[in-house]
Amino acid sequence: MKFFSYPTEYKRIVYHLILNCSLLLFAAVVMVYAFYQFPSASTFNYVLIAIPMTGSAVRSVYYAVKLKKMRTAQSSTSEL
Repeated sequence: MKFFSYPTEYKRIVYHLILNCSLLLFAAVVMVYAFYQFPSASTFNYVLIAIPMTGSAVRSVYYAVKLKKMRTAQSSTSEL
């Protein structure tokens, strides 16, 4: 089944999951870069970077669980 024939809700969840994972990866790269380029920076600066990372990780887990539930519901209805 092609991706474009999936329901709109499924495509939206996959889109948000990819977007949140890419934001998490970008924030992690920025944090590693800042850690090695500015070793004398205060902890508060790293906390400012960690806040969006935490939010992105939570949203990514939320969308992954939602996607898993949607797939499970779809497979259980197709077995009937």
